[in-house]
Amino acid sequence: MSPGIQELMKELSTRQPLPSLAPPGVYSSDTASAIEGLDVGKGVKAALHLLNDDINRCHNIAQSNEGVPTFDYLHAVLHRREQDCWNSKWWFNRISHPLIKELYRDMTPQKFVDEVEKAVRTQDKAKLEILAERQMQEMVKLAEYAMENEL
Repeated sequence: MSPGIQELMKELSTRQPLPSLAPPGVYSSDTASAIEGLDVGKGVKAALHLLNDDINRCHNIAQSNEGVPTFDYLHAVLHRREQDCWNSKWWFNRISHPLIKELYRDMTPQKFVDEVEKAVRTQDKAKLEILAERQMQEMVKLAEYAMENEL
């Protein structure tokens, strides 16, 4: 029996160690297949793929739904995670999403992209951990938002 959405969300949102700021590849191909088999909206699938470090699948869904704020937000995050930082900031400059105000009270998303880029470049272990925790919170919130809004 394949796992349901709640099981997948729990598996992905409690990963240890935390997902990398710049993942080298898909976290779990079995999880990717399980996500594809879910009877849920494309936004939920894209957000779960992002949590599974499956940048390509997330990108395909986000790009095919361009102009919808949640998909554009996912697009910005996936480009940050693949270290295409200028592109991530370009997407963040274009979007207005309720989660941005909630998640970025102390800095802009563009500044966060800069912080991630610098930490990945310098391999500052303490900074990488702090930023990875914040990134995980953001990705989980995006997935929850997609589920709550049936995207």
